[in-house]
This record gives sequence, C-alpha cells and structure tokens, in this order.
Amino acid sequence: MSTEHFPHTSKPPDPSLRAFHRINAPHYDVAVDSSANRRGNKRPPSGLAKESGARGPEAFKDSGFLEHFAKLAAKLLKAGLLAVPILGGVLAAVDEALKKLTGTSPIEELFSALGRLASSSVEGALFAKILRSIPAWVPVGRRGYKAEFRYEEDGTPRTTNKEEEREVEGFLTASYMIQNDVVFTQWAKYRHWAFHVLPTPGYRYLIGAGNIPDPNEEEFLKKDSFSNDQAFTEVLRIYGQQRPGGDADRGALECLMDLGAIGKAPGDNGFHGVHFASVWPHWPMAGDYFWAAGRWSYDCARAVARGKTELYPTQINPIKAFATSRVEGVKFPENAASVPAVRFFFLATSEGGFRDFHTVPGRKGPPSEPHITLRDRDYEFIVDLPPHEEGRSPYQIGATIDFPLNTLVLRPRLLMQIRKAPFTIGNVSPKFVDGLKILDIEPRIEILRPPKPTDRPKQVKITVPLSKLPPGDAQAKELVAFEVSFGWHDPAGEEVKNMVRVRASVHFPKVYSQSGPVRLVTGINGRWNLLAQQIDRGESEPPQNPPPTDPRVIHDVVMFLPKDAPVSVVGGGIWFHGFGEFMEGETQATRLLSVGGLLINVDDETKKRLKALLDDARKLVNDLKDVGQDVKEPKEKLRRELKKRIEEEKAKGTDPKVLAELERQLNGLVDGLPDTPDGLKAALAELDKRLGGLLDIFDGIEEFLKVTDDFIGERFVPVWHEDIDNEQKTGVEESKRVSAIARTMFLRPTPVINRHDEPMGWVEFIDETRGNLGREPIGNFIAPDPSQLATAGKLLELVKTQGRNPIRVRMVAPPFTQAGSGNNLARRINPPQKRSDYEFELVLEVHEFPFPAPRSTDPEVN
Repeated sequence: MSTEHFPHTSKPPDPSLRAFHRINAPHYDVAVDSSANRRGNKRPPSGLAKESGARGPEAFKDSGFLEHFAKLAAKLLKAGLLAVPILGGVLAAVDEALKKLTGTSPIEELFSALGRLASSSVEGALFAKILRSIPAWVPVGRRGYKAEFRYEEDGTPRTTNKEEEREVEGFLTASYMIQNDVVFTQWAKYRHWAFHVLPTPGYRYLIGAGNIPDPNEEEFLKKDSFSNDQAFTEVLRIYGQQRPGGDADRGALECLMDLGAIGKAPGDNGFHGVHFASVWPHWPMAGDYFWAAGRWSYDCARAVARGKTELYPTQINPIKAFATSRVEGVKFPENAASVPAVRFFFLATSEGGFRDFHTVPGRKGPPSEPHITLRDRDYEFIVDLPPHEEGRSPYQIGATIDFPLNTLVLRPRLLMQIRKAPFTIGNVSPKFVDGLKILDIEPRIEILRPPKPTDRPKQVKITVPLSKLPPGDAQAKELVAFEVSFGWHDPAGEEVKNMVRVRASVHFPKVYSQSGPVRLVTGINGRWNLLAQQIDRGESEPPQNPPPTDPRVIHDVVMFLPKDAPVSVVGGGIWFHGFGEFMEGETQATRLLSVGGLLINVDDETKKRLKALLDDARKLVNDLKDVGQDVKEPKEKLRRELKKRIEEEKAKGTDPKVLAELERQLNGLVDGLPDTPDGLKAALAELDKRLGGLLDIFDGIEEFLKVTDDFIGERFVPVWHEDIDNEQKTGVEESKRVSAIARTMFLRPTPVINRHDEPMGWVEFIDETRGNLGREPIGNFIAPDPSQLATAGKLLELVKTQGRNPIRVRMVAPPFTQAGSGNNLARRINPPQKRSDYEFELVLEVHEFPFPAPRSTDPEVN
C-alpha cells in the first residue's frame, strides 16, 4: 500500500490504489501537510452528545406513566382483595388499625412503592434503548435543540447559526448492509449501508472522544476465555483500530447511507438497493479508496460510560455525497478493444432518510429549512489517468502488416466516456424511489499539464459544479450521479494484449448454522448482488473434501483487467427474521410511526363525554351509599325528615308551641319502631365498602387520564425536526411526551414478537498484500496460496503453471454475532461444534489475449 501523503491541493500519481483525491476541502486539517508526524492541529469532538440533544433513560424517571398505571391497578386490586371473605375483613381491620397508629395506610404505601418501582425500573428497562433513538442521531456542535452550533476543532470556539457539513477520505475497512437498524420507521426509509473509512491524516479529527471500545463489549469477548475454544473472536473493530505497520489510533469513521432514501424498497415493489441493479456502474467495497461528505453526527444509540459521563461516537450520517474509483478495462467507441481505464464514480443526493438536505414540511409548525443542501458547494478532485508508455503510438496504415514502415506516429490521445444516472441500458434501470428527480450535470474536466510539454499528462482535475445546478423546488427529491472513465486511444489494439479477461461466478451457498430466509450479499470488484431466498441447513459441517459445486450461479461478472488489478470478492448478509419482515413486507406508508391514542383513540369531545360518564357514575354510587345508610339507620332518617318539615313550618309562621308538641309526639312514635336487623346492617356495611372502592377506582381512572393526556387522543405522524429531534416542553411534560413516542416504537414492531435480524457470516477474497484493508481479511478460502490469487496477472500465471482453468475457490464464512450496542463491532462466533455459517464456491475463468468468443450465457452478452 502506498503511504505517500496526499497534501491538500495535489497528489502524486497512484492509479492502482488511490486513483483520486479531494482537493481544497473547506475543513481539511491543513497542518498535517507541514507536520512530520501528520498529527495536525484540529481537535476531535468531546463525545458529549447530550449537549447536542441526545436523550438517555433518565428521561423516563418523571414520565409517571407506569407509576400511575400501577396505582390504578392497585386500586382495582385493593378493591378485589377487600371483597374476599374473611381475608378482606382481616386486611381491612389490620390496615385500619395501623392507619390509626401511624397515620398512613400500609396497603396504599405498598401499591405506591410498586408503582414507583415500575416507573423507574420496568419502564426504563423496556424502553431505554429505544429512547436513545429519539433522536437516534444529533449533529456535532449543536447547542441543545437550538439553531446554534459551536465548533471547537480549531482551538478557538466558533459559533454559527448554521450546521456545517464535513468530509472524509481514506481506505474502506468495511462496506456492508446493516442488519439491525434500531430506527425502523419513517426516518429510516430502508436498511442502511455502512462504509467504515480509515481517515487520512487531514480528516482524523472527525473521530471523537466517544469513538472508543465499550467495556461491556470487551467483557462480552472475555466471558468464555476460561474454555479451550474461545467462543467469541473479534473480527471487525471500528474503534481503536491498529493499522498494519502504523500507530494505534481511534480507528475508522462510520459513514451511513439509507438505501431507501434513493431506492424503492421491497415493500413498495422495489428492491434492496439501486446498486444491486446489473446496470449500476460500481459501488465501493472494502479495500477501496473512498470519499464522502454529509452530516457530522453523534450516534445516540451507542453510549459508552466513563464514570458518570456518557460518551457517544461520531459518524457521517446521512451521507450527502460520495466518490470512489476503479482501474479496469473499458471499451471506448474510438478503440477496437478494451484498454486500461480509470473509472471515477460520484453520487450526490438531497435525500438523507432521517434528515434530508432540502426543506421539510412541519406538522403543526413551520417547515424546517436545511442547513446543508445539495447545491451548497462544488467538489474538486484530482483523478489519475491510467499508465501509458511515454512517447508516441505507432498506427500502421499499410494494406497489411508486412509494411512496418508504412505507419503514422501519433501522440497519446486521451479518451473520456461519461455515463450518467439513471444508468438505463435497454429496458433495465435501477428502481429509484418514486418522485426522485435525476438531475443532469456536466462535470468540468481539466487536463493537468505535466512540467515537460512532451510528456503525457498523468492527471485531470474534475470539478462537480453542484452550485451551478438550476434552482429547483425547495422540497424536491434530487440526485446527481455519474461515472467518467479515462483511457488512451489505442488504434492498433496493442493495449488489449496486456489485459486479462476474468469471469468470476459465485455459486449457490451451502449453509450449516441454521435454516431460514437469507439476504446474502456478494460483491465482485464493485458489482453487487443480493440473494433473497429460503435456504435449508445442511446435514453437517463442510467435510475436508467438499461436495460437488452447486450448478446454480447467483452472481456472475465478466471483467477485462490490467494485470496488476485486483480481483476482490466478498460475501455477507442477513439472516432474515421478524424485523426484516416488517421492513420488507410493509409499504413505507404503512411503516409510518403514529403517536397518540396508544390506550384509547379518542378526540376532545369524546374525552368530555368520558368525564361526564365518570361524574354520573360517581353520583350514582354516592346516591347508593346514601340509600344504604338510610336503610341501615331508618329511625335517624325519619328524625331528619321530621326535623326538616318542622323547620319549614316554623318558617311559614306556625305557632312554635304547637310544633314542639307535635315533634315530641312524632319522636315517640319513631322510638317505638323496630330497629334494622343486624344481618341487614352487616350486608349494608359491606355494600358501603364496595361502593367506596368503586369511588377510589373512579378517582384512579381520572388521575390516569390526566397523566396520559399527551398520548390519549387522535393519532399523528411525528416529524423528525418537530417531534423527535426537538424539545417541545420541559420537565415532566417533556418526559411524558418522549416516553409516549418510545412506547409506541417499542410496540410497533415489538422485539417480543419480531426477532431482530442476525448478521450472516462474512467471507472475503481480498488481496492481503496490498495492505489497504486496515485489518486481516475475514473468513477462509481453500485454494492455492492467497498471494497467487492477488491480481489478474497472478491468476493468469497460476492457470499457466498449473494448467487448470477455471480456478475454483471454496469460500467458507464463519458465523457472526453482534456484541454491544449499535452496529459498531461485529464479532465471530466460534464454538467448537459450529464452526461455519455457510460456504460457496467462487469459480474464476481466466484468459489472456486473444480472448475466447463470448458464449450466450456470458454476462457481457446478456
């Protein structure tokens, strides 16, 4: 791997590994260009995402939902306990006696304590992880939820009212489809694709103080260390990587792209990503050189505790633009055959997923104007041209090749070919999301002249003039994407003689760990494929002598490559479970999260009727209590009525002496009446208790309705900038609002019903000797020495020396698991009895010039 530093404004030619370089980036750490150790001056962010709006489980502590729910349940339970014969009487007597002595009711205290326990423990345990996803990402530098940003990387804090985009460049240590997205509703249009970038020195400051291994994850790895066969072995570390031959640093920076933001998802009659279309130019792979720009964010779902402080990792999410390159053969119209070419790919979009780079309408309030937009800035790149022998190219013009002197001598002529989105060929086109407007753009390409006028140029400068795009609708969904290929004019067809034709075919996998639906992703030199199918588990682990190759081919690519070009193949994917069914089986419209009406879906008028119903029920119960009391003590009832009538007569002026005598005689009659039987008195007393319990229940319902008022009512679809990444209220009221959203997210889809998808094992056929992967390749392949398979030229030598064509490579993927939170560390499970997840055979047909005639089944024909 070339280790020569790329300064801010130029690059040395390095077409085989790093064929392009972003120049004049606004936030590049220019100090690294003059520093011997490339440390730079910019400071990494603090990792304190809560200062930028991240939420933690403590937001539940005052929500009151489960506490009041438990109190209501306690009132119901208490009423039921006291109604139990004998037990109810004993409980009531004990409770009453202790209440007289202590002034409190033990039963009420018990249920109150249970309510507090539920609120602080149960609720937090159930919803804590989801609460961290409200919001799941917040911008670095923002002050709370205000449009105020404080950037401190230059040492002197700088405050602005606008968020700034950031860029990163470096080698990819991983490129894969994430299997366990937490945010599965409207702010994740579909699954995310992760690019893990080992930043070059000028961008290392983007990695913050929170980009560190989680102690819980480290403990996870050690828990079986007492056994002879370690159960969990680390295979991919984002944070704290050790670069081969370099110093330890903070590792890679994760860059995320929502595949559903630009591509139509399966639930909407689409597919799993636009780059799986056969007509897509290429998509970055592990080991490729890569550049991205977008929102500099904290990952709120992954908090690492350092004492009483929680630190969060930084990432680029969402990606607004990215670029990559490949060196492969391209057939230019001016040439008779393919020639080595540098293929530069660029994509930019206004669609981010959870936060778009265009105006977003509000739900109740004003729309959210983007701080970062598609047209904000132009991007400049230096792109290497493919190698070419110095001097001039002979072009024979004689009638036959018997006249070698009858030639013209031409200077090298640079050829250029541009393909633009939507990349349609015939009737085949990627399935872009509905309403996405594909913009036409003309990159400005300037040939960089060499110091000697007679030397051929080695580089061009490409400017992507996004700022010059015509104005569009403020809310429009837009995308720009193109591939530009550079090669040399070869009229005599000499260049193709130094090329190698490689056909790489991946055959149907054999699985050994489990049965079920899979989403197996394979990549071959930037061309990607996805197999979505039910696969049954094999009867045993792969034997020493593998079974015959499955004839079914799931991925087939033909490439014309320079001899020093690598052949890279990767495999990975997803074991598909309940979350995958939800993501793929529902349309984007039906996956929308709606909040409110969690318990009762009622409007304000219905709530008024509910209150009136409770008031009527309370009046009826009080009337029944009064009637029961009158029946229990009839004499007292009669005396009260007599007293009332006599007072009325006095008011009318009746003689008081007459009324006093009348009252004495009537009281004598009342005294002579029989008393209420003791049995009836006891029954009436029991009824009185039950009616009192009903009144307690009504009070509890009213109290519960008050505390849950924020999410009892008409449902609404929350908007990111207004309801999620925002604070509408303060204190208890805000806790209630946020916890209501978390409960809704927990219930739809609930992990109890829908299992999380699992990562399939990884396997990589990548040239280790190039050293640009930043780690050891994952998985095993059973074939000759890997160094013999590193490049197209070495594959050709192997065919010649061993006389075997095609070359068959058995690729075996170890099982994977997830350690810790988020998508941040992938681990390999390696228990003694289950050593492989799956395997497939890679078949490589390798030919030098003259190439065999294409067959009808070859990809270049179809």
